[in-house]
Amino acid sequence: MALTTGTTRASHRRDGADAGDDPVVRASVRGVARGLVLIGVALAAAHLVVHTLAALGVITYEGRVISAFDMDDEVSIPTWFNMMLLAGVALGAAAVAVATRMPRMRRGWAALAIVFAYLSLDEGAALHESLMYATRNVFGITGGPLWYAWVIPVGIALVAASPFAIRFLAALPRRVRTLFIVAGVLYVGGALGIEVVSATAGAEVESLLRDENDPVVWLLACFEESLEIAGLVVVSIAVLIHLRDHALAGRALAVQLR
Repeated sequence: MALTTGTTRASHRRDGADAGDDPVVRASVRGVARGLVLIGVALAAAHLVVHTLAALGVITYEGRVISAFDMDDEVSIPTWFNMMLLAGVALGAAAVAVATRMPRMRRGWAALAIVFAYLSLDEGAALHESLMYATRNVFGITGGPLWYAWVIPVGIALVAASPFAIRFLAALPRRVRTLFIVAGVLYVGGALGIEVVSATAGAEVESLLRDENDPVVWLLACFEESLEIAGLVVVSIAVLIHLRDHALAGRALAVQLR
């Protein structure tokens, strides 16, 4: 990946610099993958440690120590990491769209970039919370497996989008397609599947079935968020591999600042 600042060869000569000395940012897909996995594992471990210490009475739930590492907290380090991962995938998909020559695939990658950009916004602004309350009111949901009622409209949207997603996946190289499928299973399984399990177990303080500090609540939250992070890590790797091996295929991705 090359980063250029939009300077010309003439300006390079005026500045006494070699015209070929453009700054270059190099990244190893394997190194990025290893780093993302380590961060994900560290966040899950931190979540379990702080909640375990609180359960043992070593620390209390007052203040920001626990909430900063709580994977179920909307204002926490894990939530910020998720938001950054989603934004990174959006940027990567946008880069693929720019580099792709086939119009249909370019539109598919652009749509993917928009979806992940929205998901990043939702992760940071918790927009799905409003959707959840509205859906509860519409369907009169007072508890049970669909307590996290946002899964209903999101599930319908996923079913509606599935024909387009299948065509998009079918056109991808086999390795990238496999990674996308694995990522989708992990992310959707965590975001929707474990939400339904959590609601069924009463893992929601508003349901008055379990306290938010109940081990069932924070263990399920850890499992759910870990699956989501794993899915995002896998899709990040898939986008980087596609950029390296297919969309760019030996070319440099240059960013010119004018």
